[in-house]
Amino acid sequence: MDVKEIIKIIFTHPYIDKKGWIFKADVDWNKTEITIDNDDDNYIRWHDGIWENGKWYNGYWENGIWKKGTWYDGRWKDGVWENGVWENGYWEKGYWYDGIWEKGTWLKGNIYNPKTKQYEPSELPPNKCKWSLSYGY
Repeated sequence: MDVKEIIKIIFTHPYIDKKGWIFKADVDWNKTEITIDNDDDNYIRWHDGIWENGKWYNGYWENGIWKKGTWYDGRWKDGVWENGVWENGYWEKGYWYDGIWEKGTWLKGNIYNPKTKQYEPSELPPNKCKWSLSYGY
């Protein structure tokens, strides 16, 4: 079974289908992998790809680019957050550009600094990091 077929199966899974998730995977489908966790089918794992818009409710984000949308809960392990609303969840590491950080657990990550035009390590979430474009949200 190829990756496209797996993605179709996963996104028609009853739990996920009712959530109305919208995504666009990387043009090279072989770089994008989404699987249902065997231990708990309420969780998906996202590997690579581009998330354009939609609602994320639970799961593991392991790499890729988040363009916009709303993150409600889950675990972010790596990747680039470009914009969107982070409602709650666990941020383990990755790159934050801009967006709204409501609440959640920020372990560590890199936040874009517009003055240096580089990502800088931060142990504070984007809404508390003074150089962040998201500071004060």
